[in-house]
Amino acid sequence: MVNTTQTDSCRDYFTFGMMLPGRNGGSSNYRYGFQNQEVDPEIKGEGNSVNYKYRMHDPRIGRFFAVDPLAPRYPHNSPYAFSENRVVDALELEGLEMVVVDDYFSEETQNTIMEIIKGDEWLSEIILNRENKEVEAGTHLLIVYPLSHTDERHGFTVDITSLAMTYLNGKKAPATDLKAKQDALDAEKALKKLLPDFDLGLLSEASNISVIAVNKKLIKKGIARVAQTFLHEMIAHYIDILDDPETAHEEKGTNDPPGMSDHLEYFGLDESDKNTPEYKGVIGKGVDAQSRSPQENFKPGSSADKVDKAIKAVLPEKDD
Repeated sequence: MVNTTQTDSCRDYFTFGMMLPGRNGGSSNYRYGFQNQEVDPEIKGEGNSVNYKYRMHDPRIGRFFAVDPLAPRYPHNSPYAFSENRVVDALELEGLEMVVVDDYFSEETQNTIMEIIKGDEWLSEIILNRENKEVEAGTHLLIVYPLSHTDERHGFTVDITSLAMTYLNGKKAPATDLKAKQDALDAEKALKKLLPDFDLGLLSEASNISVIAVNKKLIKKGIARVAQTFLHEMIAHYIDILDDPETAHEEKGTNDPPGMSDHLEYFGLDESDKNTPEYKGVIGKGVDAQSRSPQENFKPGSSADKVDKAIKAVLPEKDD
């Protein structure tokens, strides 16, 4: 057997994306670089101008060369800062805002998931090109958090805005406001129970805060499994929060558990499947699409099917 695998690019970077001298190479036809963004070498040289959707970034100085479109909403931030100067625990999203990512998720995992999203027209449209993206970016913060190995869930999505605001308001309240202080303690306990070891300092970044938690044990099984679970949480649940935060995860007028309709829609299941093991497994445990064979878990044309195809386009061999 002849191995015809070809490496298009191999690069190591400094923290803001400047290439390390002598530690990069690849095909000149490959146009992408730091954080899987397109690079423009014509004026500043190779790797020195990174083209995010909304602005150009110079990784040598860690700055954008245009004012942040969201600058009026963030007077405390430099309008030229890259990823709000948080290059260890955050990922710059299209030159508009940062997404906080725990360092348990490698840069390779982050970049591969972004490559999957950007390489698929449907995923790009519903995640990166949303009609109200600029408004959402100014008010919403998404935190990706590692879930303990001992947790049975592959992942979950939660809107923690109410608890976060109660916690922050209580912290800022004067010492004489005993009720606010007690409410803050109660909120802190609830947050710690929900997300053990979570950095509460992240809560001050936006007025609406959501967490996508992905189980650490999936990371050991490969990027495809992480991507499958993350995109399930993003599409089936987080988009629902963005579209209607007041009613996200509610199943009004029924006795169904929260999130059930999200799972039905995502996996392409309906009432006619209600007595099947697939229906009960997906709804009861929130099983992601690669935990079983695709034929057992979702229907052709469903969101889960589209995600599965997008992942396989980038990662043809399931890497678990």
